[in-house]
Amino acid sequence: MLRHIGSAVIGWLAATALVIVGTPTVHATSSGATKVVYLTFDDGPSQRYTPKLLDILRGQHIPATFFVVGYRCEQFPDIVRRIQREGHEIGNHGFSHFDPKKHALEELVRDIQKTDAVVEKTCGTKPLYYRPPYGSIAASEIDCVHQLGHPIALWTVDSMDWKAKSASAIVSQVERHAQPGSIILFHDGIRSSRYTIEAMPRIIRDFRRDGYTFKALPIRDSERIEAFVAKMDDDTVLPRDTYDVQRKHRPSVGTRCIGRQSRD
Repeated sequence: MLRHIGSAVIGWLAATALVIVGTPTVHATSSGATKVVYLTFDDGPSQRYTPKLLDILRGQHIPATFFVVGYRCEQFPDIVRRIQREGHEIGNHGFSHFDPKKHALEELVRDIQKTDAVVEKTCGTKPLYYRPPYGSIAASEIDCVHQLGHPIALWTVDSMDWKAKSASAIVSQVERHAQPGSIILFHDGIRSSRYTIEAMPRIIRDFRRDGYTFKALPIRDSERIEAFVAKMDDDTVLPRDTYDVQRKHRPSVGTRCIGRQSRD
């Protein structure tokens, strides 16, 4: 069963805060959060897996957010156009999928801008959100990314599909940690994405059974994401564990980042 939030969440919130970036105001919420979840998919588009995933989402009338890799957008522009045509949000996941903390700031800027240009050429619109590969970003890079026009979008639940050996493992991981407002990390561009595709109908069914709805990440500054967040000073930087694509990092994330919480 999916985790339900009770009145005790207010105390819990202080210990496991999520952070929103890209808007001047950071709101605090508690057990009144709407039962909505945000499905996000990294590392595509993939010719093998992304069309299958899009078929599932279209059949279930579910919007999602796809953080695309620039060089793959060049390889599969028709898939990127389909993502947009079917009502999903497209985010920037870098052109070469390198770790931003291991490259010069100038390289990061070029990498982000190159992906922006590819997506805009393909779809006619520039991505809003940026998700750093591996969830890795230095405090000194956050303002720079924001100046490029990108809020930084991380996640609050890692499906662990990158190391999954079965669809059941993904379903169990997601349903054990999900709660109202969760931003859930999946992948549609790696070898184990076959298990993600297999797990998705079960995850959708179980969320709906428990009264959840699905949204793409908000695309307007006036739209507040319905996740648990805590108000923090603009210069606060939080080190937290995060996982992605078979590597472990300790990114530093400040108040201009959309949600990620510590691992349980």
